[in-house]
Amino acid sequence: MILDGVAGIRFMASGEFRQLLAILKAHRDFYAYILFKANKENLAPDLHKNHINSYTKSILLDFFLRKKKGFRDIKF
Repeated sequence: MILDGVAGIRFMASGEFRQLLAILKAHRDFYAYILFKANKENLAPDLHKNHINSYTKSILLDFFLRKKKGFRDIKF
């Protein structure tokens, strides 16, 4: 949440309003899912599920230090 806030401030300061809007929409959809659609009994098993294609590295390091700006730049 803190990192989304920092990124949102950065995008607003640099005039990248489409990226700011994407962050706001992601938060809106996340909270709508948690508050209205997710049944707590159904949510718990999903949180512990192991996904085969999970990304195990740091997205933050990839973005800021390794300059990987798109999903296509990330290697699983």
